[in-house]
Amino acid sequence: MSKDTFYAISYQDALSLGLVEQYKRCELLTINSYGSHWWNEIWRRSHIPKHNLPPAESFLSKRAEILLKDIDFDCWETNLFDYWVNVARDIDFLKSSLAEKDQIINSMTSSLTWRLSKSLKSLEDMLK
Repeated sequence: MSKDTFYAISYQDALSLGLVEQYKRCELLTINSYGSHWWNEIWRRSHIPKHNLPPAESFLSKRAEILLKDIDFDCWETNLFDYWVNVARDIDFLKSSLAEKDQIINSMTSSLTWRLSKSLKSLEDMLK
């Protein structure tokens, strides 16, 4: 079975499921899918409250209408939901930027430590 059977939209792109402007794209990505993962953990990590669904015109809400037709549910307003998604993406960007900088600093520190230890060893040898 192909990954597209259930995972045509990856976890990295999970928030697109709730964005109204991504509806057509999500629909195209899942056209040959049996179902699609809703990535609840991504919503939790993004701090998007789950007591309402994304905007009514989003891919996720449209699918919920089909699957949960006998259940009433509320949807977030588009501008509020878009704001949460943008904040979540900004936080992810900052985290990855900080991780990159940490990696660079660790690399520089290791290099400096190695060079310092070599210099100290040379100095010790000269003082003997």
